Amino acid sequence: MLRDAHVDDVEEMSGLINQFAKKDLMLPRPLSELYEKIRDYYVYIEDGSVKGCAALHVFWKDLAEIKSVAVDENFRKRGLEKSWYKNALKRGKNSV
Repeated sequence: MLRDAHVDDVEEMSGLINQFAKKDLMLPRPLSELYEKIRDYYVYIEDGSVKGCAALHVFWKDLAEIKSVAVDENFRKRGLEKSWYKNALKRGKNSV
C-alpha cells in the first residue's frame, strides 16, 4: 500500500535509505532531516513495515525534486519505483 509517510515510519525509512548510502548509491539522510521533511515523503507498506520510500520536495512553483527513492532489495522489480515517479509527478502538478 502506497501512502503518505508518518513519523512512526522514519526509523525504517532511515535504515532503508542509509543502507544504500553506505554503498554510495544515494545520499544519506539524517533522522532529523527525515522528521523535518516528513510531509515530503511517502512510503510503500507491506506486512506492516516500510518496504520503500521516496520524497517530492517543492522548491518553487515550477521546480521540484524527487529524492530518496529507496526500495527494499527483496521488493525490487515490482514497479514500485515507477509508481513513485508517477505519483510524484501527479503530486507536483497538483501542487501548482
